[in-house]
Amino acid sequence: MYKIPINLKIDKIIGGSISQWCIARHSICFNIGIVNFHVQSVISLENKNNTIAQWWGNQSLDAMFFDALDKKVVCYEIIHDVTLMIRFEGGIVLRIMDTSDQYESFVIIIKDGKVIIV
Repeated sequence: MYKIPINLKIDKIIGGSISQWCIARHSICFNIGIVNFHVQSVISLENKNNTIAQWWGNQSLDAMFFDALDKKVVCYEIIHDVTLMIRFEGGIVLRIMDTSDQYESFVIIIKDGKVIIV
């Protein structure tokens, strides 16, 4: 809804990893170090430029998402203002997309008090 700020700074995720996925009826949540992600839109997982799994509310999590667990974050990038791409070691890429102009798509909470709503 609000789009991803081009100057988004979440450098604290570099070197961190996802240790668990938390699934609710319409959201998926995960932490990378001190940065929490609460996603209510499309999230996809890629390996070597091929989409291997996708999640979008009210469905179970594809087992392929477990491939991203405990892999260290190498970098992240904002693509235009609608996609946050997080690259992990081993070529795995997680894409979180802002898919709505009407509702919030995801929230990023940094444990030092900063909240980013997209």
